[in-house]
Amino acid sequence: MSKRGSVVHLVHGAFNKNASGWDALTAELIAAGCEAVIHDYGWVGPLTTRRRSRRAGHDLATEIGPEDHVVAFSNGALVCWEALEAGMKCDRMLLIQPALTKYAEFGPGARSITVLYNRRDFAVQMARLWAWVNPVSWAWRHHWGAMGRYGPQTEDQRVSGIDTEREADTIGHTAWREEHAGYWLPRIVGLIEDR
Repeated sequence: MSKRGSVVHLVHGAFNKNASGWDALTAELIAAGCEAVIHDYGWVGPLTTRRRSRRAGHDLATEIGPEDHVVAFSNGALVCWEALEAGMKCDRMLLIQPALTKYAEFGPGARSITVLYNRRDFAVQMARLWAWVNPVSWAWRHHWGAMGRYGPQTEDQRVSGIDTEREADTIGHTAWREEHAGYWLPRIVGLIEDR
């Protein structure tokens, strides 16, 4: 069980050159007594995400402690998957609208993994299509995908999914931090802090 004073690491998505988008969640975490650490792994796009996400994951694995929590958005989920592959250990991991294959199997380093998804997230569907049409993906497995649309498809008991449309009528890729932020920001903190 988490307690006040937890360290929560925030990992941004693709097409983001300054690790932005975390201001409101950071404020919510600080109000709950947590320390928020924003990780900036730089801009990635369709041609660079595989290589850059792998390197970012390896870097992230060295910066997270076993009692820390991780919240990742979109491509940040791929970075976290890579970090677990590199041996990262953390307590709770929350993946918001992950641009990660729905069949991902996660390394043993996270105690629990929660995935927020909804069937109207077309941004991650584009990631899935890109993984299909990109010849590099055929030779070197690309883990970009549409877990943020379909939810996790695993039997791993540590992994659970929350359909944001069913829970709070929240659809799309970014509505959780925009028009539905009043619901999701405290809910995310609650999931991290186990309240």
